[in-house]
Amino acid sequence: MQGIIIATLLCGLLSPSSYALGLLEIYTLAQKNDPEFLAASEERMAGEEYRHMGRAALLPSVSLSWQNGMKNWQRAKTQQRQSIYSNKTHDVTTHAQYSSQNGSMTLTQPLFDYEAWSRYQSGKAQSLMSEEVWRSRAMELATRVVNRYLDVLAAQDKVRLTTEQYASYQQLLTQNQKMLRAGEGTITEVVETESHLSLAEAEKIAADEELLAARREISQLTGQPEVSMPPLNRLMEKHLKPLRLNPARFSEWKKIALSQNADLAAARYQLKVNYHQQEQQRASFLPRIQVYASHGINKSASDTTINQRYETSSVGVQVNYSLYAGGYNSAALRQTKYNYNKSKYDLEKSTRETMNNLHKFFQQHSSAERRLSAYQQAVNSARQQIDATQKGIHAGQRTNADLINAQRQFYQAQLDMAQEKYRYIHSWLMLHYHSGNLTPEKLITISNLFSPWK
Repeated sequence: MQGIIIATLLCGLLSPSSYALGLLEIYTLAQKNDPEFLAASEERMAGEEYRHMGRAALLPSVSLSWQNGMKNWQRAKTQQRQSIYSNKTHDVTTHAQYSSQNGSMTLTQPLFDYEAWSRYQSGKAQSLMSEEVWRSRAMELATRVVNRYLDVLAAQDKVRLTTEQYASYQQLLTQNQKMLRAGEGTITEVVETESHLSLAEAEKIAADEELLAARREISQLTGQPEVSMPPLNRLMEKHLKPLRLNPARFSEWKKIALSQNADLAAARYQLKVNYHQQEQQRASFLPRIQVYASHGINKSASDTTINQRYETSSVGVQVNYSLYAGGYNSAALRQTKYNYNKSKYDLEKSTRETMNNLHKFFQQHSSAERRLSAYQQAVNSARQQIDATQKGIHAGQRTNADLINAQRQFYQAQLDMAQEKYRYIHSWLMLHYHSGNLTPEKLITISNLFSPWK
Protein backbone atom coordinates (compact mmCIF):
# COMPACT_ATOMS: atom_id res chain seq x y z
CA MET A 1 0.00 0.00 0.00
CA GLN A 2 1.28 3.41 -0.96
CA GLY A 3 1.47 5.70 2.01
CA ILE A 4 3.24 5.26 5.26
CA ILE A 5 5.25 2.15 4.37
CA ILE A 6 8.71 3.31 3.41
CA ALA A 7 10.64 0.08 3.51
CA THR A 8 11.00 0.08 -0.26
CA LEU A 9 12.61 3.50 -0.03
CA LEU A 10 15.28 2.19 2.30
CA CYS A 11 16.58 -0.83 0.42
CA GLY A 12 20.29 -1.11 0.80
CA LEU A 13 20.53 1.23 3.76
CA LEU A 14 20.74 -1.47 6.39
CA SER A 15 23.43 -4.09 6.87
CA PRO A 16 24.22 -6.45 9.73
CA SER A 17 27.35 -4.43 10.49
CA SER A 18 25.49 -1.14 10.96
CA TYR A 19 26.36 0.45 14.28
CA ALA A 20 24.71 3.85 13.86
CA LEU A 21 21.05 3.97 12.96
CA GLY A 22 19.08 6.95 11.72
CA LEU A 23 15.37 7.64 11.83
CA LEU A 24 14.44 5.84 8.61
CA GLU A 25 16.50 2.77 9.45
CA ILE A 26 14.91 2.57 12.88
CA TYR A 27 11.45 2.81 11.33
CA THR A 28 12.25 -0.04 8.96
CA LEU A 29 13.42 -2.21 11.86
CA ALA A 30 10.30 -1.31 13.83
CA GLN A 31 8.09 -2.39 10.92
CA LYS A 32 9.75 -5.79 11.01
CA ASN A 33 9.97 -6.26 14.78
CA ASP A 34 7.40 -4.17 16.65
CA PRO A 35 4.82 -6.69 17.97
CA GLU A 36 2.02 -4.12 18.07
CA PHE A 37 2.45 -3.28 14.39
CA LEU A 38 2.90 -6.93 13.40
CA ALA A 39 -0.32 -7.79 15.25
CA ALA A 40 -2.09 -5.00 13.37
CA SER A 41 -0.81 -6.40 10.07
CA GLU A 42 -2.18 -9.85 10.89
CA GLU A 43 -5.47 -8.27 11.96
CA ARG A 44 -5.61 -6.52 8.61
CA MET A 45 -5.16 -9.80 6.73
CA ALA A 46 -7.83 -11.43 8.87
CA GLY A 47 -10.20 -8.54 8.23
CA GLU A 48 -9.79 -8.91 4.47
CA GLU A 49 -11.45 -12.33 4.72
CA TYR A 50 -14.76 -10.79 5.85
CA ARG A 51 -15.35 -9.75 2.25
CA HIS A 52 -14.89 -13.30 0.93
CA MET A 53 -16.90 -14.86 3.75
CA GLY A 54 -19.84 -12.55 3.07
CA ARG A 55 -19.77 -13.12 -0.67
CA ALA A 56 -19.78 -16.89 -0.21
CA ALA A 57 -23.39 -16.84 1.01
CA LEU A 58 -24.52 -15.39 -2.34
CA LEU A 59 -22.78 -18.01 -4.48
CA PRO A 60 -23.94 -21.56 -5.25
CA SER A 61 -23.37 -24.12 -2.55
CA VAL A 62 -22.61 -27.75 -3.38
CA SER A 63 -22.63 -30.49 -0.77
CA LEU A 64 -21.84 -34.16 -1.06
CA SER A 65 -22.65 -36.93 1.39
CA TRP A 66 -21.83 -40.64 1.21
CA GLN A 67 -22.38 -43.48 3.58
CA ASN A 68 -21.11 -47.02 3.17
CA GLY A 69 -22.45 -49.57 5.59
CA MET A 70 -20.16 -52.52 4.96
CA LYS A 71 -22.05 -54.81 7.31
CA ASN A 72 -25.63 -54.53 8.45
CA TRP A 73 -27.52 -57.11 10.48
CA GLN A 74 -31.25 -57.51 10.48
CA ARG A 75 -33.26 -59.66 12.83
CA ALA A 76 -36.95 -59.78 11.97
CA LYS A 77 -39.72 -61.50 13.89
CA THR A 78 -43.03 -62.14 12.15
CA GLN A 79 -46.14 -64.06 13.00
CA GLN A 80 -47.38 -66.82 10.75
CA ARG A 81 -50.41 -69.04 10.87
CA GLN A 82 -49.59 -72.57 11.81
CA SER A 83 -51.72 -73.92 8.97
CA ILE A 84 -54.32 -72.81 6.56
CA TYR A 85 -56.86 -74.64 8.65
CA SER A 86 -56.04 -72.93 11.90
CA ASN A 87 -56.09 -69.35 13.11
CA LYS A 88 -53.31 -69.97 15.58
CA THR A 89 -50.01 -68.21 14.87
CA HIS A 90 -46.44 -68.61 15.91
CA ASP A 91 -43.36 -66.35 15.76
CA VAL A 92 -40.89 -66.78 12.93
CA THR A 93 -37.48 -65.13 13.30
CA THR A 94 -35.30 -64.43 10.27
CA HIS A 95 -31.72 -63.15 10.13
CA ALA A 96 -30.15 -61.19 7.29
CA GLN A 97 -26.73 -59.70 6.72
CA TYR A 98 -26.19 -57.16 3.96
CA SER A 99 -24.20 -54.11 2.90
CA SER A 100 -25.73 -50.70 2.15
CA GLN A 101 -24.66 -47.56 0.36
CA ASN A 102 -26.35 -44.23 0.01
CA GLY A 103 -25.07 -40.92 -1.25
CA SER A 104 -26.35 -37.61 -2.49
CA MET A 105 -25.17 -34.38 -4.06
CA THR A 106 -27.11 -31.17 -3.58
CA LEU A 107 -26.66 -27.78 -5.21
CA THR A 108 -28.42 -24.72 -3.83
CA GLN A 109 -28.48 -21.14 -5.10
CA PRO A 110 -30.14 -18.29 -3.20
CA LEU A 111 -32.79 -16.45 -5.18
CA PHE A 112 -33.84 -14.07 -2.43
CA ASP A 113 -31.86 -13.96 0.80
CA TYR A 114 -31.73 -10.49 2.32
CA GLU A 115 -29.72 -11.78 5.27
CA ALA A 116 -26.98 -13.10 2.98
CA TRP A 117 -26.94 -9.86 1.00
CA SER A 118 -26.67 -7.77 4.16
CA ARG A 119 -23.91 -10.05 5.47
CA TYR A 120 -22.00 -9.49 2.24
CA GLN A 121 -22.34 -5.71 2.54
CA SER A 122 -21.26 -5.91 6.17
CA GLY A 123 -18.26 -8.04 5.20
CA LYS A 124 -17.12 -5.51 2.61
CA ALA A 125 -17.38 -2.71 5.17
CA GLN A 126 -15.46 -4.78 7.73
CA SER A 127 -12.65 -5.43 5.26
CA LEU A 128 -12.37 -1.74 4.44
CA MET A 129 -12.46 -0.90 8.14
CA SER A 130 -9.60 -3.33 8.79
CA GLU A 131 -7.58 -1.58 6.10
CA GLU A 132 -8.13 1.81 7.73
CA VAL A 133 -7.32 0.46 11.19
CA TRP A 134 -4.05 -0.90 9.83
CA ARG A 135 -3.29 2.43 8.15
CA SER A 136 -3.85 4.15 11.48
CA ARG A 137 -1.52 1.68 13.22
CA ALA A 138 1.14 2.24 10.57
CA MET A 139 1.04 6.00 11.07
CA GLU A 140 0.92 5.52 14.83
CA LEU A 141 4.09 3.41 14.56
CA ALA A 142 5.74 6.27 12.67
CA THR A 143 4.85 8.71 15.46
CA ARG A 144 6.21 6.33 18.10
CA VAL A 145 9.46 5.95 16.19
CA VAL A 146 9.91 9.69 15.71
CA ASN A 147 8.93 10.55 19.29
CA ARG A 148 11.28 7.98 20.78
CA TYR A 149 13.99 9.09 18.40
CA LEU A 150 13.47 12.66 19.61
CA ASP A 151 13.58 11.41 23.20
CA VAL A 152 17.05 9.99 22.55
CA LEU A 153 18.18 13.22 20.94
CA ALA A 154 16.79 15.29 23.80
CA ALA A 155 18.52 13.02 26.30
CA GLN A 156 21.80 13.40 24.39
CA ASP A 157 21.45 17.17 24.54
CA LYS A 158 20.72 17.04 28.24
CA VAL A 159 23.78 14.88 28.89
CA ARG A 160 25.94 17.31 26.93
CA LEU A 161 24.54 20.36 28.71
CA THR A 162 24.80 18.83 32.19
CA THR A 163 28.38 17.83 31.40
CA GLU A 164 29.19 21.38 30.32
CA GLN A 165 27.48 22.77 33.42
CA TYR A 166 29.42 20.39 35.66
CA ALA A 167 32.69 21.39 33.97
CA SER A 168 31.93 25.10 34.40
CA TYR A 169 31.25 24.61 38.12
CA GLN A 170 34.46 22.60 38.46
CA GLN A 171 36.40 25.41 36.82
CA LEU A 172 34.73 27.96 39.09
CA LEU A 173 35.48 25.85 42.18
CA THR A 174 39.15 25.68 41.18
CA GLN A 175 39.21 29.46 40.87
CA ASN A 176 37.47 29.87 44.26
CA GLN A 177 39.96 27.57 45.98
CA LYS A 178 42.89 29.34 44.34
CA MET A 179 41.58 32.75 45.44
CA LEU A 180 40.95 31.41 48.96
CA ARG A 181 44.55 30.22 49.24
CA ALA A 182 45.70 33.62 47.99
CA GLY A 183 43.61 35.34 50.65
CA GLU A 184 41.35 37.01 48.07
CA GLY A 185 38.35 34.70 48.39
CA THR A 186 36.09 33.39 51.11
CA ILE A 187 35.15 29.97 52.37
CA THR A 188 31.52 30.86 51.66
CA GLU A 189 32.25 31.11 47.94
CA VAL A 190 33.94 27.70 47.98
CA VAL A 191 31.04 26.07 49.86
CA GLU A 192 28.31 27.50 47.64
CA THR A 193 30.18 26.46 44.50
CA GLU A 194 30.69 22.95 45.92
CA SER A 195 26.96 22.79 46.63
CA HIS A 196 26.04 23.65 43.04
CA LEU A 197 28.74 21.30 41.77
CA SER A 198 27.14 18.41 43.69
CA LEU A 199 23.74 19.37 42.31
CA ALA A 200 25.17 19.46 38.77
CA GLU A 201 26.71 16.02 39.32
CA ALA A 202 23.33 14.63 40.39
CA GLU A 203 21.69 16.16 37.31
CA LYS A 204 24.40 14.66 35.12
CA ILE A 205 23.80 11.20 36.59
CA ALA A 206 20.06 11.59 36.05
CA ALA A 207 20.65 12.71 32.45
CA ASP A 208 22.81 9.64 31.80
CA GLU A 209 20.02 7.43 33.15
CA GLU A 210 17.46 9.19 30.94
CA LEU A 211 19.63 8.57 27.89
CA LEU A 212 19.98 4.87 28.72
CA ALA A 213 16.22 4.59 29.23
CA ALA A 214 15.56 6.34 25.90
CA ARG A 215 17.94 3.97 24.12
CA ARG A 216 16.19 0.99 25.70
CA GLU A 217 12.87 2.27 24.34
CA ILE A 218 14.38 2.33 20.86
CA SER A 219 15.76 -1.17 21.36
CA GLN A 220 12.36 -2.43 22.47
CA LEU A 221 10.73 -0.84 19.44
CA THR A 222 13.17 -2.30 16.94
CA GLY A 223 13.72 -5.66 18.59
CA GLN A 224 17.47 -5.10 18.49
CA PRO A 225 19.61 -5.86 21.57
CA GLU A 226 21.57 -2.63 21.20
CA VAL A 227 21.04 0.44 19.07
CA SER A 228 23.65 3.17 18.64
CA MET A 229 22.35 6.60 17.70
CA PRO A 230 24.51 8.92 15.58
CA PRO A 231 25.70 12.13 17.25
CA LEU A 232 23.38 14.94 16.23
CA ASN A 233 24.66 17.84 18.31
CA ARG A 234 24.75 20.06 15.21
CA LEU A 235 21.05 20.67 15.75
CA MET A 236 21.88 22.65 18.88
CA GLU A 237 24.48 24.75 17.07
CA LYS A 238 22.46 25.87 14.06
CA HIS A 239 19.06 27.38 13.44
CA LEU A 240 16.45 24.72 12.85
CA LYS A 241 15.30 24.49 9.26
CA PRO A 242 11.70 25.79 9.16
CA LEU A 243 8.99 23.18 8.77
CA ARG A 244 6.41 25.04 6.75
CA LEU A 245 2.75 24.11 6.80
CA ASN A 246 1.09 23.39 3.50
CA PRO A 247 -1.74 24.36 3.49
CA ALA A 248 -1.31 27.30 5.82
CA ARG A 249 -4.93 27.69 6.98
CA PHE A 250 -6.55 25.51 9.62
CA SER A 251 -9.79 25.22 7.63
CA GLU A 252 -7.86 23.37 4.91
CA TRP A 253 -6.27 21.05 7.46
CA LYS A 254 -9.73 20.31 8.82
CA LYS A 255 -10.94 19.28 5.37
CA ILE A 256 -7.91 17.03 4.92
CA ALA A 257 -8.49 15.36 8.29
CA LEU A 258 -12.18 14.75 7.61
CA SER A 259 -11.33 13.02 4.35
CA GLN A 260 -8.04 11.27 5.18
CA ASN A 261 -7.85 10.60 8.93
CA ALA A 262 -7.66 6.82 9.26
CA ASP A 263 -9.42 6.64 12.63
CA LEU A 264 -12.37 8.64 11.31
CA ALA A 265 -12.51 6.48 8.19
CA ALA A 266 -12.52 3.34 10.36
CA ALA A 267 -15.31 4.79 12.51
CA ARG A 268 -17.37 5.52 9.40
CA TYR A 269 -16.91 1.96 8.18
CA GLN A 270 -17.89 0.71 11.65
CA LEU A 271 -21.10 2.68 11.24
CA LYS A 272 -21.71 0.92 7.92
CA VAL A 273 -20.97 -2.46 9.48
CA ASN A 274 -23.52 -1.89 12.23
CA TYR A 275 -26.09 -0.65 9.73
CA HIS A 276 -25.80 -3.77 7.59
CA GLN A 277 -25.85 -5.96 10.70
CA GLN A 278 -29.12 -4.27 11.58
CA GLU A 279 -30.43 -5.05 8.10
CA GLN A 280 -29.12 -8.58 8.45
CA GLN A 281 -31.21 -9.05 11.55
CA ARG A 282 -34.21 -7.40 9.89
CA ALA A 283 -34.04 -10.17 7.30
CA SER A 284 -35.34 -12.63 9.90
CA PHE A 285 -38.79 -11.18 9.17
CA LEU A 286 -38.47 -11.91 5.45
CA PRO A 287 -38.66 -15.20 3.57
CA ARG A 288 -35.61 -16.93 2.16
CA ILE A 289 -36.00 -18.44 -1.27
CA GLN A 290 -33.50 -20.71 -2.94
CA VAL A 291 -33.45 -23.07 -5.88
CA TYR A 292 -31.99 -26.52 -5.41
CA ALA A 293 -31.03 -29.53 -7.47
CA SER A 294 -30.12 -32.88 -5.98
CA HIS A 295 -29.25 -36.39 -7.07
CA GLY A 296 -29.16 -39.38 -4.77
CA ILE A 297 -28.19 -43.04 -5.01
CA ASN A 298 -29.45 -45.56 -2.45
CA LYS A 299 -28.78 -49.27 -2.22
CA SER A 300 -30.27 -51.28 0.62
CA ALA A 301 -30.77 -47.99 2.39
CA SER A 302 -33.55 -49.22 4.69
CA ASP A 303 -35.04 -52.38 6.11
CA THR A 304 -37.66 -52.45 3.39
CA THR A 305 -35.27 -51.90 0.49
CA ILE A 306 -32.68 -54.60 1.09
CA ASN A 307 -30.98 -55.59 -2.16
CA GLN A 308 -32.77 -52.76 -3.97
CA ARG A 309 -31.09 -49.80 -5.69
CA TYR A 310 -32.70 -46.41 -6.31
CA GLU A 311 -31.51 -43.25 -8.06
CA THR A 312 -33.46 -40.09 -7.35
CA SER A 313 -33.06 -36.64 -8.93
CA SER A 314 -34.90 -33.54 -7.85
CA VAL A 315 -35.08 -29.88 -8.87
CA GLY A 316 -37.19 -27.32 -7.07
CA VAL A 317 -37.60 -24.16 -5.06
CA GLN A 318 -37.39 -24.02 -1.28
CA VAL A 319 -38.95 -21.28 0.85
CA ASN A 320 -38.11 -20.76 4.52
CA TYR A 321 -39.97 -18.30 6.71
CA SER A 322 -39.80 -17.91 10.47
CA LEU A 323 -43.27 -17.56 11.94
CA TYR A 324 -42.32 -17.28 15.60
CA ALA A 325 -39.00 -17.60 17.45
CA GLY A 326 -40.02 -16.71 20.98
CA GLY A 327 -39.33 -13.00 20.49
CA TYR A 328 -35.67 -13.55 19.69
CA ASN A 329 -35.77 -11.86 16.29
CA SER A 330 -37.40 -8.70 17.64
CA ALA A 331 -34.94 -8.47 20.53
CA ALA A 332 -31.96 -9.02 18.23
CA LEU A 333 -33.23 -6.31 15.86
CA ARG A 334 -33.53 -3.84 18.71
CA GLN A 335 -30.02 -4.72 19.88
CA THR A 336 -28.51 -4.05 16.44
CA LYS A 337 -30.38 -0.75 16.32
CA TYR A 338 -28.81 0.32 19.62
CA ASN A 339 -25.37 -0.72 18.37
CA TYR A 340 -25.91 1.33 15.23
CA ASN A 341 -26.83 4.39 17.27
CA LYS A 342 -23.78 3.83 19.47
CA SER A 343 -21.50 3.79 16.45
CA LYS A 344 -22.93 7.16 15.35
CA TYR A 345 -22.01 8.68 18.70
CA ASP A 346 -18.58 7.01 18.57
CA LEU A 347 -17.99 8.62 15.18
CA GLU A 348 -19.00 12.01 16.54
CA LYS A 349 -16.70 11.54 19.54
CA SER A 350 -13.76 10.57 17.33
CA THR A 351 -14.42 13.53 15.05
CA ARG A 352 -14.43 16.00 17.92
CA GLU A 353 -11.26 14.53 19.43
CA THR A 354 -9.51 14.61 16.07
CA MET A 355 -10.48 18.22 15.44
CA ASN A 356 -9.38 19.19 18.94
CA ASN A 357 -5.98 17.53 18.56
CA LEU A 358 -5.60 18.95 15.07
CA HIS A 359 -6.29 22.47 16.29
CA LYS A 360 -3.96 22.05 19.29
CA PHE A 361 -0.97 20.99 17.21
CA PHE A 362 -1.77 23.55 14.52
CA GLN A 363 -1.66 26.31 17.11
CA GLN A 364 1.51 24.90 18.68
CA HIS A 365 3.28 24.82 15.37
CA SER A 366 1.99 28.21 14.23
CA SER A 367 3.48 29.91 17.29
CA ALA A 368 6.58 27.70 17.53
CA GLU A 369 8.85 29.93 15.47
CA ARG A 370 8.10 32.90 17.74
CA ARG A 371 8.84 30.76 20.79
CA LEU A 372 12.08 29.52 19.24
CA SER A 373 13.12 33.09 18.55
CA ALA A 374 12.34 34.05 22.15
CA TYR A 375 14.31 31.08 23.52
CA GLN A 376 17.24 31.93 21.26
CA GLN A 377 17.21 35.45 22.61
CA ALA A 378 17.11 34.05 26.14
CA VAL A 379 20.20 31.92 25.40
CA ASN A 380 22.06 34.92 23.98
CA SER A 381 21.08 37.09 26.93
CA ALA A 382 22.13 34.41 29.43
CA ARG A 383 25.52 34.12 27.73
CA GLN A 384 25.97 37.89 27.88
CA GLN A 385 24.91 37.85 31.52
CA ILE A 386 27.76 35.46 32.34
CA ASP A 387 30.30 37.76 30.68
CA ALA A 388 28.84 40.82 32.43
CA THR A 389 28.82 39.06 35.81
CA GLN A 390 32.45 37.99 35.46
CA LYS A 391 33.41 41.58 34.69
CA GLY A 392 31.30 42.74 37.63
CA ILE A 393 33.16 40.37 39.96
CA HIS A 394 36.50 41.83 38.90
CA ALA A 395 35.06 45.30 39.50
CA GLY A 396 33.75 44.29 42.92
CA GLN A 397 30.12 44.82 41.91
CA ARG A 398 29.05 41.16 41.62
CA THR A 399 29.54 38.10 43.80
CA ASN A 400 30.30 34.45 43.27
CA ALA A 401 26.63 33.64 43.84
CA ASP A 402 25.69 35.96 40.98
CA LEU A 403 28.02 34.07 38.64
CA ILE A 404 26.62 30.71 39.74
CA ASN A 405 23.09 31.92 39.08
CA ALA A 406 24.11 33.30 35.69
CA GLN A 407 25.65 29.98 34.69
CA ARG A 408 22.57 28.17 35.93
CA GLN A 409 20.31 30.42 33.86
CA PHE A 410 22.48 29.85 30.80
CA TYR A 411 22.22 26.08 31.24
CA GLN A 412 18.45 26.23 31.71
CA ALA A 413 17.99 28.54 28.70
CA GLN A 414 19.93 26.12 26.47
CA LEU A 415 17.91 23.18 27.77
CA ASP A 416 14.61 25.00 27.18
CA MET A 417 15.77 25.92 23.69
CA ALA A 418 16.59 22.31 22.86
CA GLN A 419 13.27 21.03 24.20
CA GLU A 420 11.37 23.68 22.23
CA LYS A 421 13.06 22.55 19.01
CA TYR A 422 11.88 19.00 19.59
CA ARG A 423 8.38 20.21 20.48
CA TYR A 424 8.41 22.12 17.20
CA ILE A 425 9.17 18.93 15.28
CA HIS A 426 6.67 16.98 17.38
CA SER A 427 3.83 19.41 16.63
CA TRP A 428 4.57 19.23 12.89
CA LEU A 429 4.60 15.44 13.06
CA MET A 430 1.37 15.14 15.05
CA LEU A 431 -0.43 17.65 12.84
CA HIS A 432 0.21 15.43 9.83
CA TYR A 433 -0.69 12.34 11.84
CA HIS A 434 -4.10 13.64 12.94
CA SER A 435 -4.80 14.89 9.43
CA GLY A 436 -4.11 11.39 8.08
CA ASN A 437 -1.37 12.81 5.86
CA LEU A 438 1.74 11.30 7.43
CA THR A 439 3.41 10.11 4.23
CA PRO A 440 6.92 8.71 3.66
CA GLU A 441 8.04 12.11 2.45
CA LYS A 442 7.16 13.60 5.84
CA LEU A 443 9.42 11.12 7.64
CA ILE A 444 12.22 11.83 5.20
CA THR A 445 11.80 15.55 5.85
CA ILE A 446 12.18 14.99 9.59
CA SER A 447 15.10 12.63 9.09
CA ASN A 448 16.96 15.22 7.02
CA LEU A 449 16.83 17.65 9.94
CA PHE A 450 19.14 15.36 11.90
CA SER A 451 21.27 13.94 9.12
CA PRO A 452 24.91 14.09 10.30
CA TRP A 453 26.10 13.56 6.72
CA LYS A 454 24.77 16.86 5.40
